[in-house]
Amino acid sequence: MILLHIVQAYDGGGVSNVIVNLVKAFSKHGHCNIAVTPKCSKKYTSVFNECIEITLLTLLKPYNSYMYGSLVSWNLLKELEKLPYSPDSIIVHPGWYAATVRNLVKKYTDTPIVVVNHGTYLNELRFMKYHPLTGYDRVKYLLGIKLSHKNEIAVLKSISSISNKIKVIAVSRRTCEELIDSGVRASNTYAILNGVDKNLFKPVDKSSAEEVLEKKYGVKVKGFTIVHVGLGPRKGTHILIKSLAMLKKREVKFSALLAGKLSLVSYRQYLEELINRTHLSENVNFLGWVHEEDLPYLYSVADVTVVPSYS
Repeated sequence: MILLHIVQAYDGGGVSNVIVNLVKAFSKHGHCNIAVTPKCSKKYTSVFNECIEITLLTLLKPYNSYMYGSLVSWNLLKELEKLPYSPDSIIVHPGWYAATVRNLVKKYTDTPIVVVNHGTYLNELRFMKYHPLTGYDRVKYLLGIKLSHKNEIAVLKSISSISNKIKVIAVSRRTCEELIDSGVRASNTYAILNGVDKNLFKPVDKSSAEEVLEKKYGVKVKGFTIVHVGLGPRKGTHILIKSLAMLKKREVKFSALLAGKLSLVSYRQYLEELINRTHLSENVNFLGWVHEEDLPYLYSVADVTVVPSYS
């Protein structure tokens, strides 16, 4: 079977890893995979090896998925014309829901199309105005989330009612409920949870894990250890820091390891100021980007893992 993956970008993060693992699983079962995307980092081209054929679109990276739908559609269709064969099925991932999906429906009238929704941002919309962002960061963030949510829900509602050949997959039962409550056709909407690679994500001896983290990331683990992976306003990192300040006041001895990139300048400045003001500098360690293969070591040193996410 020939599977065509329409992907926003292979550039790191949870969504990219989900897509990569799907491709690897399909390949293992003997299916041919083709991906069309505006970006694929070196990390993923090496992971794919021979299990996928990549077609890169020439496109500057837009700020949000609303822009992807409008900017990429015409370029995508040109690339699809070059394919020497028609796909048996199409899998569409975030950021391509607008004109792109509608044009796919027109072009491939008899081909099953699966649209994967990795989150509706519905809960995020309720709280994001309270996030500690300022200036350009605030405008870009709030506008990007609002446009993405509005556009994706509107297109999912319209395409889910066109044909039974179009299916919408949500990555959690709650997300599935949110889509249906928003008007997406229930009979064409399903919840399929993301899988976990248990060959990679399994317990590691704690002392060995501590040695790896010290060697690779320069962190010496000591005392009760709290781990938080995936930083940002939507992930609730600022809420975690405030909670850690409460522990500090109660004279609890702990170390907090925070893994991920902080790309929003005003948000990073806010966290740094908050940490300094609450005297947490000796307790909180920012590890930066942690490679996926090192995450099991991070989780294995944790006494508790915290996910204070809004969405």
